[in-house]
Amino acid sequence: MGGVIVGYATTVNTPGSPGPGGQQSVPPAFWAASVVAVLAVSFTNQVLFTLVARASLGKLATGLRVIRTSDEGRAGFVRLVGRWLFGFFWSIVFVPLHLATDSNVEQQDAVGLRIVRRTVRS
Repeated sequence: MGGVIVGYATTVNTPGSPGPGGQQSVPPAFWAASVVAVLAVSFTNQVLFTLVARASLGKLATGLRVIRTSDEGRAGFVRLVGRWLFGFFWSIVFVPLHLATDSNVEQQDAVGLRIVRRTVRS
């Protein structure tokens, strides 16, 4: 949703943009800006924010964090980028297969990271 809003905001006053009643078609610049904004917001949340806070915004809200499987340490930039790209691959390839076959397959992280519940230190 953030990408669509940013895409609309960047193209709303350009020539050929939709009028107040939506009489005109949506310009290609809107879709391009939306795609770029969606990817930027996703990358910022899933990679950069996780690099700093050890969790994305959604994981922080639910008390989860991302750790390395090998030693339970902080995830590095390269692994987080790989995890972000794998998420796109997973949603494009495996989610439709799962829905079509009604399988019980679970997502496995392919870059040596896993999600765990944060522990509260006393």
